[in-house]
Amino acid sequence: MTTPLRLRVRNAEATGLEEEVREFTAPAIFGRSRDVDVLLLDPGVSRRHASLRPGEDGGWSIEDLHSTRGTWVNGRRLAPGEITAIVEGDLVEINPWSLLVLGREATAGIVLDDGDVGGSIAEAVSDPQLRDRFDGLVSAVRRASTRTGEEEVFGALLECLLDGCELDRAMILRTEDGVTRAVAIRSSERSEEMSPRPFSATLLKASIESGRTVRLEEHPDVDQAQSFALAGVREALCRCVDDGTNDEGVQLAVYGDCRMGIADDELVAWFDAIAELCAVSMRMQQGKVAESERAQMVAEMNAARAVQEVLLPSESGSMGDLSWQVVAIPGRTIAGDLVDVRRNGDGLHVVLGDVSGKGARAGMVMAGTQACADTLAESGLAPAEIVERLDAWAVRTIPEACFITLWCGRFDAGGGMEFVDAGHGFALVQHADGSISPLVGERRPPLGIEAVPAVASKATLQP
Repeated sequence: MTTPLRLRVRNAEATGLEEEVREFTAPAIFGRSRDVDVLLLDPGVSRRHASLRPGEDGGWSIEDLHSTRGTWVNGRRLAPGEITAIVEGDLVEINPWSLLVLGREATAGIVLDDGDVGGSIAEAVSDPQLRDRFDGLVSAVRRASTRTGEEEVFGALLECLLDGCELDRAMILRTEDGVTRAVAIRSSERSEEMSPRPFSATLLKASIESGRTVRLEEHPDVDQAQSFALAGVREALCRCVDDGTNDEGVQLAVYGDCRMGIADDELVAWFDAIAELCAVSMRMQQGKVAESERAQMVAEMNAARAVQEVLLPSESGSMGDLSWQVVAIPGRTIAGDLVDVRRNGDGLHVVLGDVSGKGARAGMVMAGTQACADTLAESGLAPAEIVERLDAWAVRTIPEACFITLWCGRFDAGGGMEFVDAGHGFALVQHADGSISPLVGERRPPLGIEAVPAVASKATLQP
């Protein structure tokens, strides 16, 4: 009898996508073809990537179906065609997808002995102010986590600060290039937000130097300042905040003050809590931005890889006594690899190339090179002419410090071949007896460095 298998399926590169738990009672094929049982949409997943199958003993196993990027079980890559048993807790990776084998029932926690240990029961009484402040912190965390902009986050935190104490004004101060300005202000009086009273530069400086919360009573010289005296300020606190940017030229601080003295032993602790929450919220905001940028980059790279895969030739073919097989393993990033195999009249046109570097630039140069090579091949030009014209195009067009290695050849149905190797190398011939030897011929520099003539070499492949 087949025991059902439960898998948690998750895409590690996707954002905003919930994991899915699926149950299997019959064999299933994983891949990105429309006729598979479990569709895994990603350019790096083979059309028929892996097979899940039950065993006669009730267990389950997975088989790699000769995929290009491999099937991994607990960090080990399966050999092409290899079958291995999987059990609860095993992690199967078909990058970027992960499949975790679950138990029959999801369990969490530990069952404890409920034996009575005796003792008396008394009502628990909490301090009202501490309870209000705790509720305020929870509310501030909730509000800050749902805000999408810096100003909105600052506003939510300052409102929470004022709600939990007797301060009547709170500000977020940013110092940049020696200039300090308030980027957010909240006050019990609207006039303070429109035309705020001065803040203490001495307190701000002391907080930056000490890295902690400083208070007006610690700095009597501030209490005697004329601007503070005119404003009637009796209480003030300031704390520098690490915003996570590592920019030494920018300082962020939480500042609060009041026109009356405050008899609150926990005021500094409350102020510290809000300042720490401000720092955490800033890092959360930066993380959201970074995650959004990463998600966009992943989507763009997946699209680009999909386009590159479309440009790949068919995997196999034949012409007369000549047959061929193309093996291309996609990378995790956009690359500059070029592969083209096509019939051209009574011959077979083959181009293998690689653009220096990785990323979007290499991919764009590769696409341009392939487009030019296609046009020249369709014109019926010989390999030497194709390489010379591609070289002239590359010298004129591609960026500096970029070059293209290229192998361009033409085969006839009888095995005869004419080829040019422009710095690519690694062309090998496997003979009928299984021995392997390098394909010997003229060599020339890669394309895009300096236009030089191309000399074709000739060889014949034996049956």
